[in-house]
Amino acid sequence: MVEDEAITGLSFCNLVDVWGYGECELAVSPEQAMAALERERPEVLLMDINLGEGKEGGIDLAARIRQEADIPVIFVTGYSDEATRKRASAVSPWAFLVKPVDYDVLRKTLGSVLNSASR
Repeated sequence: MVEDEAITGLSFCNLVDVWGYGECELAVSPEQAMAALERERPEVLLMDINLGEGKEGGIDLAARIRQEADIPVIFVTGYSDEATRKRASAVSPWAFLVKPVDYDVLRKTLGSVLNSASR
């Protein structure tokens, strides 16, 4: 999970754990996300688009990660304007979920990614 709001990120990680989808590590910055990717390769990334001022944005980070590791990305964001959606679609995310996220949709989306990866 790449989310600059730690409380939000921890909440999502808790759900991933409760749903039994495995371990979830929170990165609150692009630098932390890249360091985590050096340690291990996750099956999927939940990523916010806005990662704080002065930092690499989630879309740019997702593009870089997809080039280096080709890990499926699910954007979880409060930004749903057309320009943002268009920029996000350029990195071919698995899904684009708008906050506040419907947890049932998130659970099903994660399940779909993980089932696809296990094939």
